[in-house]
Amino acid sequence: SGWECPSLDESKNYSFLSSRLRDDADVLSAALRHQKGCLENIGDFGISPMCYASERLRNSREIALEAVYIDGLALEYLSETLRADELVVRLATKQNSSAAQFSLLERRGNVE
Repeated sequence: SGWECPSLDESKNYSFLSSRLRDDADVLSAALRHQKGCLENIGDFGISPMCYASERLRNSREIALEAVYIDGLALEYLSETLRADELVVRLATKQNSSAAQFSLLERRGNVE
């Protein structure tokens, strides 16, 4: 109770972050935690904060695991390397089976 989540339009404000903030792991982690609260309380959030993350953070396995644990569809915005990472893909598809469409496992021949 007392939870307030921005409207879906307001949730897209991450697009206005400077490149320095888009490359800040703490800012991204806070955005992901906020997204988790929105998903738990209203069932939707809009675009994943990963969409606006820097290339460096899209390549971070630690950030990737946090992002797909919260929203499996964040897999779409990760680097090709992480979209082919078995653990990342498994966690993403466990959270949301639709995330499989963004996996590169099959394309690289890594299917179990």
